[in-house]
Amino acid sequence: EFRRVLFRSGGMDSAVIAAIASRAHAGPLQTVTITFGEGAYDEAEAARAASRAFDTEHHELRIGSADFLNQMPSFLAAMDQPTNDGVNTYFVSKAAREIGLKVVLSGLGGDEVFWGYRHYSWLEGRMPWLKMLLGLPSPLRRGVLAASSLYGQATGREKWRRLGYLGGRPTAGGLYFMARGFFPALQVSRLLGVSAAELKHLVEEVLACDTQTDGAAFNRLEMRRYLHDQLLRDADVFSMAHSIETRIPFLDHELACRAACLPAAAKRANGINKPALLAALPHPIVAAAAHRKKMGFTFPIGPWLAANIEPMREMAQHSDSLDAREAGRLFRAFGAGRLHWSRAWAMVVLGAVGHALACPPPQVRP
Repeated sequence: EFRRVLFRSGGMDSAVIAAIASRAHAGPLQTVTITFGEGAYDEAEAARAASRAFDTEHHELRIGSADFLNQMPSFLAAMDQPTNDGVNTYFVSKAAREIGLKVVLSGLGGDEVFWGYRHYSWLEGRMPWLKMLLGLPSPLRRGVLAASSLYGQATGREKWRRLGYLGGRPTAGGLYFMARGFFPALQVSRLLGVSAAELKHLVEEVLACDTQTDGAAFNRLEMRRYLHDQLLRDADVFSMAHSIETRIPFLDHELACRAACLPAAAKRANGINKPALLAALPHPIVAAAAHRKKMGFTFPIGPWLAANIEPMREMAQHSDSLDAREAGRLFRAFGAGRLHWSRAWAMVVLGAVGHALACPPPQVRP
């Protein structure tokens, strides 16, 4: 029996789980959310509105940079292999444990099952330039992408450089790296000290790419690599770090299979996130979340890293996997506002995990 709900954010998936659980459970549900002083990341009001609507016993934990830095050694020690995610799960599980919860529900998987990410709309026809690009003859496409890469390098817009993954034969794997990849191929080669041929072989081996480039092909790959290899593993590792067991209703096999059989058109709609899910549960709170701009359960790690950029750069350059000179160069780009924080954080993790148990990370200031 599910007796508690872990309310991870003020988003649509959490609202759906809370709505269904509130119907099925006789007593008051307990919900938990994380709040921040940085308003751009804070979904506290949406979470409170959902709590009032579903009559839950609501708990909030406010996290700041000092909390993040103080818990960083414990977070890294719980990580048995590098991941760029999991900070959110670590803290919300810690909060759940502190109020006495042992088993929680999560909205994880809703975006993968019901196509909640923006790139599904791109792939299904609302991004004409992408269709045009994929349809170009290979030599012309490579020329266009080379120009895009130069533009991205000159302007610091890394997403333009990641278009290079579409330069050869278009595959779902190329699209996956364009949307999910942290670094352009050239930067990956420099960071890892591998040739372009070695990198291409590794990509093909890991992704087992097919030549389809529609939303369904991308979703199959995202299910295997992003959801299975990263999100589910992180949820397990960082919830169990606090002896919390997390249940994932959206990945019930019957629900996932039924959603997979829906046509692509049923899973996207202009201005509405996850329309098929909204149609299944048209509650006003769910509808409000479906029409809001999607935020994701993201911590303000970027500002926290920037405030401690030198010790974080030092951690990144400790990595046995990364070229120290290239890592330092990219960290300087982050400091100059030309690299997304998630790339800098990935390098910090790669540098710190190998040393987390042997020695503590450098001291940082809150």
